[in-house]
Amino acid sequence: MKVITTAGNKGGIGKSTIALTLAQYLAKCKNMKGAFIDLDPQGNSSSSLIPTTRDPAHPTGYMPKAHPEWDPNNLPEDDPHWDGVSSIADIFIGKSIYPYPTWVDNLHCFPSFASLLEDAQRVLKVDVKEKVINRLKEFTEMLSTHSDYQFVIIDTNPQFGPLTMAGLRAATHGLLPTELEQYGINGTIGMIQAISQEQLRRVKDDTIKIAGILPNQVRKTAVHTKFLNDLRSIEKSEEWLLPPIAQRTIYSELVVEDAKPNCVFNLPKTHLARIESEKWCSYVYDRVFNNVYNKIEEKEASYG
Repeated sequence: MKVITTAGNKGGIGKSTIALTLAQYLAKCKNMKGAFIDLDPQGNSSSSLIPTTRDPAHPTGYMPKAHPEWDPNNLPEDDPHWDGVSSIADIFIGKSIYPYPTWVDNLHCFPSFASLLEDAQRVLKVDVKEKVINRLKEFTEMLSTHSDYQFVIIDTNPQFGPLTMAGLRAATHGLLPTELEQYGINGTIGMIQAISQEQLRRVKDDTIKIAGILPNQVRKTAVHTKFLNDLRSIEKSEEWLLPPIAQRTIYSELVVEDAKPNCVFNLPKTHLARIESEKWCSYVYDRVFNNVYNKIEEKEASYG
């Protein structure tokens, strides 16, 4: 089972949309069974996959609605006090956890719960490694052994903290979205360094690789061309760089509630957004599942 974590040091880079797109590609286009883990307290990814509601204990975040299989008159014997709500935060507080089915065939979701994830980040520094960072890796290792998932996609929060560190600790691969601006490039360099440090602490057969650096919201401007060249100057970036995603309004329209279509892969095959999504996703697929790191073609490198 492969675990792909999308991570960035900056908000607004399209990280959640990219994580969802890759999960949909693997489930729909490659017919693979997998799970989506939402570590972002805002819960936007969860809201795109399952029914959610505002978390009354958090000003901007969401929580999942009751699990569709929850029956208050027929509770699990090993969890007789279950209230019907389950989230990825439960693994940090020792509760049982139940995956939610999603509207995407082959894809389950372990959703965000805003206030509980925020609480997980507030544990004492001396406890954070055991109770947060290592706990997610233990959970994904359990999934690898006891489920038939072929992949797990982890969406992290924008700030580099315990939850993002947990996402990287659990990962076999990191996917790094970036915007073509100075803060975006700086954040990407920081994430590369974080992954390198994570690799140093691992044993030989437990590796983490970079599946790709993915320029997002790219425009045909001199500034974006400059920063794309700056990306290429990063050591090993030619191996990691993915075909860019152009700035298109369709991506924000797809995640609107009750949007039709609600997935880029349900667009016509000739639609530019679908073409470019299939392109970068296919590169990630080859790198993660076939260990084939083809460099992108020159004509793909400048503009998605």
